[in-house]
Amino acid sequence: MKITSTMLDLLTRHKDEYLVEKLLKEAPASEGFDATGPIALRQIRDIYRQRARHIERTRYPIYGFPELVNGLDKFTGDAITIFHVRFDTGDYAIFADADQTELAGILKFPKRTAAQEVALADSQKQQEAMLASFGLQTV
Repeated sequence: MKITSTMLDLLTRHKDEYLVEKLLKEAPASEGFDATGPIALRQIRDIYRQRARHIERTRYPIYGFPELVNGLDKFTGDAITIFHVRFDTGDYAIFADADQTELAGILKFPKRTAAQEVALADSQKQQEAMLASFGLQTV
């Protein structure tokens, strides 16, 4: 599925932000668009604060963590949906409300190798199982 017009409208309202600008330029070439959630904001804040610290220590090239953590702190909703957009140059994770009206932040991931794709598929299966254990599911 391609990125939705509703998501494009949300991103356009934030087009001055660096990662949003990059994503909008690449949007016509998106190879996939899906979503996970909604997930309680408190859980997302806890998880991504820890991930931000880990990325800072390891210097792995995932971009946007400081802005995401700040955006999650300012987010007014109760839950976050993570929208995944895939490109041949790498992927984006867009953190917003389920209705795609409020943006919390964006992460940019580098292009993955074939081995990383296999690991990601396994990780996604594990994530779905974890979400199911909390009574949540991917959409």
